[in-house]
Amino acid sequence: MVKMFQVISPPAVETRMVPTRCRTCAVVGNSGNLRGSGHGKLINSHSFIIRMNKAVTRGFEKDVGNRTTHHFLYPESAVDVDHGVSLVLLPFKLRDLEWLTSALSTGHIKITYMRVKDRVKADKDKVN
Repeated sequence: MVKMFQVISPPAVETRMVPTRCRTCAVVGNSGNLRGSGHGKLINSHSFIIRMNKAVTRGFEKDVGNRTTHHFLYPESAVDVDHGVSLVLLPFKLRDLEWLTSALSTGHIKITYMRVKDRVKADKDKVN
């Protein structure tokens, strides 16, 4: 944990209510169920847009939109995260935290229980 917080900032503790924090949210999976739906503009209209794992938007913007505010992932499903997007790691084992530290700095961890992306591009101040 100490090494991880040398790479990313420790989480801030929010104690006050912020009414504008999350007015509306869209949680967009990557199953293909939205293909042909034409919901891209509706999805983009939300204040928070959450995507998971290796969700692809390029080429499917008409159906799934193109904005992302939070990207949830596991080490095994890691992708580079666009500037300004919060990377939210879902750790299940200590090795996942070690991987995050490595992926944002040295790149020395290449395997958790399977091969993983050794480096991830993300804003270090937007890692949760």
